[in-house]
Amino acid sequence: MKHDYAFQFSVAHAHYEKLATDIQDNPHKPTRQVAADNDVSKTSILRFLKNEKYRPYKIHLVQELNDDDPDRRLEFCEIMANRCQYNPLFIKNIIFSDEEYDEYSS
Repeated sequence: MKHDYAFQFSVAHAHYEKLATDIQDNPHKPTRQVAADNDVSKTSILRFLKNEKYRPYKIHLVQELNDDDPDRRLEFCEIMANRCQYNPLFIKNIIFSDEEYDEYSS
């Protein structure tokens, strides 16, 4: 593992363990709050998270689930399975994307 000596000097080993426990106990706590609670700079917290291979993630709920959603999902899967059964190349004509908006230039 690559050592970040600047980080090691800024956060002692005992403090390092306290940070690890604090973050594991409450992974949703903002980095600013973790920094304030542990008397460490926000930069040191971000460095710690990077060294420990944590990745920031903020969930964005954009649609509310409805009661009939499981039925609609099952119906969609059945339709797709049937289409793929009749035309094995059908799936190759679909573009899967995790982007909210896609722009195509012509």
